[in-house]
Amino acid sequence: MNTIGISPRWRKVLRDIWSNKPRTILVVLAIAVGVFAFGGMFITRNVLLDNMNDGFRDSNPATLTYTLTPFDDNLVRTVRNFPYVQEVGARSSAQVQVWTGSSWLAVDLIAVPDFSQMDINRVSLEEGTLDPARREILFERQSITLLEAEVGDSIEVELPDNSLRELQVVGVVHDFNVIPASQARTLTGYVSLSTLQNLGLSTNYDELQIVTDASITDRSEFEVASDQISDLLDRYGHTVLNVLITEPGQHWASDVVDAVVLVLVVLGILALVLSGFLVVNTISAIVSQQLRQIGMMKAVGARNQDVMGIYMAMAGVFGVLALLVALPIGVLLSRGMTQMLADFINVTIISYDVPGWIFALQVVTALVAPLLAAFVPVMAGARTTVREVISDVGIQGSQRNGLIDDLLARVRGLYRPLMLSLRNTFRRKLRLTLTLITLSVAGAIFIAVLSTRASMLREFEQIPALFGMDVQVILAEPQQVSRLTREAMRIDGVTAVEGWGFAPVTSERPPEFVPVEVESFASAGAERRGFGAGIGGDSANQVAFTMMAPPPDTQFVDPTILEGRWMRPGDTNVLVIGSELQTNEPYMQVGTEIDVDFGATTHTMEIIGVVNMTGLEFGYAPYEFVSRAQGSTNLATGAMLAIDDSSPGAQDQIAREVEEQFQQIGIAIAFTQTIANLLGAITSQVDFIVGFLVFMALLLGVVGGLGLASTMSLNVLERTREIGVMRAIGASDGSVRSIFLTEGLLIGLISFVFASILSVPVTQGFVIGLGLTFFDRPMELVLAPEGFVLWFVVVLLLAAAASLLPANRAAQISVRESISYE
Repeated sequence: MNTIGISPRWRKVLRDIWSNKPRTILVVLAIAVGVFAFGGMFITRNVLLDNMNDGFRDSNPATLTYTLTPFDDNLVRTVRNFPYVQEVGARSSAQVQVWTGSSWLAVDLIAVPDFSQMDINRVSLEEGTLDPARREILFERQSITLLEAEVGDSIEVELPDNSLRELQVVGVVHDFNVIPASQARTLTGYVSLSTLQNLGLSTNYDELQIVTDASITDRSEFEVASDQISDLLDRYGHTVLNVLITEPGQHWASDVVDAVVLVLVVLGILALVLSGFLVVNTISAIVSQQLRQIGMMKAVGARNQDVMGIYMAMAGVFGVLALLVALPIGVLLSRGMTQMLADFINVTIISYDVPGWIFALQVVTALVAPLLAAFVPVMAGARTTVREVISDVGIQGSQRNGLIDDLLARVRGLYRPLMLSLRNTFRRKLRLTLTLITLSVAGAIFIAVLSTRASMLREFEQIPALFGMDVQVILAEPQQVSRLTREAMRIDGVTAVEGWGFAPVTSERPPEFVPVEVESFASAGAERRGFGAGIGGDSANQVAFTMMAPPPDTQFVDPTILEGRWMRPGDTNVLVIGSELQTNEPYMQVGTEIDVDFGATTHTMEIIGVVNMTGLEFGYAPYEFVSRAQGSTNLATGAMLAIDDSSPGAQDQIAREVEEQFQQIGIAIAFTQTIANLLGAITSQVDFIVGFLVFMALLLGVVGGLGLASTMSLNVLERTREIGVMRAIGASDGSVRSIFLTEGLLIGLISFVFASILSVPVTQGFVIGLGLTFFDRPMELVLAPEGFVLWFVVVLLLAAAASLLPANRAAQISVRESISYE
């Protein structure tokens, strides 16, 4: 390396860096991985959340969305004068099915008078026209991708009465306000009111969208506004079936995305810290190797700070080189991850502009982290005196034996190279400790991520117990249970059929569960536009949930009872609630009686049990009681089917045969669902999130592997004379190579043991943090055996790969080279 014109101090720094390229590459790569993992996650978080929330705000999302009994423009005009209302809109919806070429998928049809004049929940046109005529349809962009259709294609839809119609695809839009089709497995289409009429579907509105005024900012205030408006709607003769509250300014998935990306940021920081351990090992080894040089510099007048300046400058150069690698890779990594997450939640990335502070943070991190890591070993080396250097016997000078050394010295009977590998593994304990920490932490994170996946899936294991069917059929209109059973049992493969009832119901919260500040806010809002204080109040504070009514001898429900008991034959007005409903409404306890409004009638029901139910606000009541309350005795709104072959393919086939069978006899189906598809959709969503965490865990593994490779390279360098002695007494290339390969594998195995132990508390942290994010409570801790097995394989492969080059280098050292080594 040409260093003419460079000061002696910098000449030494550059020569040391250049003379051992493998060591330099390992250190630079390790720091670079930490820096781009750390900075790349900040970029992903900033860009994704900014684009999510900006795009969501631009769509002017409804803060209150009501599903009502059918209404018209007269109600829309009336609601404009309700308290808290700033803007109001309405739309019609219906559900049909579309043939994809291999299966039928549900399509939620949305209709408004004029899509180009939508003021609330606006959609943006991406292709075609935003003005669908009669018998034309627009599709949300994820839906048309799943459908594998294009603008200009004709599609065949099946209506609730089982008739078939053709619609032409004339446009593609992006809608921030619908759940992506890739997650819900339900398509979203947009049609005109005239198309609904042409299809024989109702053109009355059933969804009321309200943008509340800017004075409402708190969640409790939104709930008060929602309750008062619900009460007013009821007074005008419209039953509220469901209310969705969306806080303004934040995309509906922003909290979840923020939590996941925050975990990735923490793992990025951890990767940076672990890369610092490699710097400590490397600088420590360099200082140890150059103690004689340090002594000579001090002998000619160098001060401690002069010596420190040389080696700190070396650490700084490592940081600069790592920064040059990390910046472009970090940008590419963050763009890829941002786009994948954006596609998952159906967000358009308008701008990849990254704030300057993130790049500045990466620069500072890349320069400061190596300096901090190098400071302690450099300071220790700089304090070495000339006398200590003269009396030093070399890099392998005498060391006090510790307990581990004494125990290893007593080991007998092992294969000689294995014995050497075992003792050499513990020769440099500080270096070994830092290497083990790096690999163990990486392994613990990897195992914890897969265990967290198992914990998340355990939360959904309740689904087969709560809805234990293979195929679920939801009917457009109630049907006789006996007829449903008879016709479904005609299909080969169906082994059992049950008719269930489903009822959207509401109940009132007790006054004592309304906070004082909420009551005050409610009173102020009621008077704001001249509405009397009697409107709203306690009676408006309603809770909506879905009541499921299985038959008393159901074979499809085997829930986990958390409190109380399950329903028995002969029970009437009793209610078993899910744990999610109880968590959100703590006054609902076993033994409590609540008034339940079924729309036409209201009944007092006693809560007799609580079952494990995550993410769903459901309750169970006896079928006969619910059917009487709805005025539909012996009628069912859904059919649950069990089949003899529960494979996903068989479930899909039976679902289609049920649709065809029911169509032939005039039973209209709203939609069908298989348990395999439901669990598959949940698993795919969990796996998508877990995939990012696994990626970061593997990055940590890469840092650990680089650290092990550096450790093995340093071990080979320090034992050059020892290797020469072995070669002089006849050791073969294979014997020398096997000693170092075995040493690397031993370090990998030891780290696996520590990783397995450490993974338990790490998993506990994950299940608490992600559980609170996704389920508002910690998840159950589940340790996944496959996590331990996979990491065992990964760490052995990492150890073998990290040791291979150093082992080959050791096998190539000749006796002459070892004699000339200083």
